Amino acid sequence: RLSYLLEALEKLIRNKEVGIDEVCIHVFGEILPEDLELIEKLKLQNLVVEHDRIPYQKVLQYMKGADILYLTQGYDHRHCIPYKLIDYLSVNKPIFSLTSKDSATYKVMKEINCGEVAEMKNPDSVYESLKKLIKNKNYTFEGTEKYSWNSITENYIKLLEE
Repeated sequence: RLSYLLEALEKLIRNKEVGIDEVCIHVFGEILPEDLELIEKLKLQNLVVEHDRIPYQKVLQYMKGADILYLTQGYDHRHCIPYKLIDYLSVNKPIFSLTSKDSATYKVMKEINCGEVAEMKNPDSVYESLKKLIKNKNYTFEGTEKYSWNSITENYIKLLEE
């Protein structure tokens, strides 16, 4: 699923809307072979850094240092909120999410104004949303506390006690 991001990013670079030296993509875990081929085809090898899997606390440090966090969610999971979204919200960094407009992730992100959402299978949507995200870093994150791990735990306990 890195391909959606890579194609939009290559177009932004080609159109001189972002400098090649302004971007670095950190991938934790193995990059899919088809994504590796695309990275080479688009000549983006110098922008993508593949890391081995690392402990959660170390990933959290990378997330806190990131300018933008990337989240994909398949159409078959659109009715749930991924744990990764909750983790991303905890560091208050803009999120670029590829999901459907009828997904729970889309609703949460629009509710708290924490980044941009694009339709995964729509290249124009991905390109325009990524461009908007890069140019606009003024997201409010208003209401993020509602989605903190503490809040989720408290609500779950209340539900069990009913």
